[in-house]
Amino acid sequence: NGTVFAYTIPASSSSVTYQGEAVTGSWPGAGLFHNSADLKTFTVALDAPELGVTGALEITSDGPSHFGCNTTSSAYFESVVPADATLTENEEIFFKQLGWATSQPGGSAKVAVVLSGTPLVFSGKGYHDANWMPRPIDAFMDDWYFLDAQVGPYDLSAVFSAITGSTRDFNTGFLEHAGTILQNQCSLAGTRTKDFVTITPYGLAFDQPSGVNVMKGFVLDYTLPNGDEYRFNLTGQSLVLDTPIYHRWVGSAVGGKVGGEQFTGLAMYDWLNPSLRPYNG
Repeated sequence: NGTVFAYTIPASSSSVTYQGEAVTGSWPGAGLFHNSADLKTFTVALDAPELGVTGALEITSDGPSHFGCNTTSSAYFESVVPADATLTENEEIFFKQLGWATSQPGGSAKVAVVLSGTPLVFSGKGYHDANWMPRPIDAFMDDWYFLDAQVGPYDLSAVFSAITGSTRDFNTGFLEHAGTILQNQCSLAGTRTKDFVTITPYGLAFDQPSGVNVMKGFVLDYTLPNGDEYRFNLTGQSLVLDTPIYHRWVGSAVGGKVGGEQFTGLAMYDWLNPSLRPYNG
């Protein structure tokens, strides 16, 4: 209804339990989450009536869950560096202690909440992942892009990482078409001629609240193991978080197989820039 709002819901305690692949987290005073055993449904329930917030968010996935390096056995990125490689402290954390698991790579989402007595109900697209690490990511990262989009029959995501003090720039690419994975890889920049993704920011704008230059969008170029190429253009339309070191956009996306049918969809992407490396387009 045009109202700008923000709520913080504190919890008095927390616990996480699991049975098989099903995971439930409980935060008394705030609510709970539940990830189903088949990893198809992720639900967040908000239960803080004294603060004026109740309701639920639910994501139903239409794609397969995955880790970042085309493996079902490890959520870490250590496979991209030789086992006997000498790593800096920051590289050790990034490649061997930063875990990333995507349970719902894309699908339908619905929200039904009541905020201070006013219902808010809508539906759209959703994505859910989880990551964990022993230190805050800005303690060992200079630059990080995370991009996610749902474009026609495609679910896709990609990451670019520049580790502090390292020359080993890293990327992951995930591309799925109607339930079939076309690419799920991680690699070091410049080490492959096939089965990689190129992430290219474009455009230039000045963001007044954060006081820094920002990009207007990204182009993702996926090259598959068989040489097929796919291209997607993600354009930010609403800047929903803007601090000097962290920006997040939601927007539109268009793309598909190069030379083939093109589709439109929705995108969300982040830029984490703890080093305050200038972006100049």
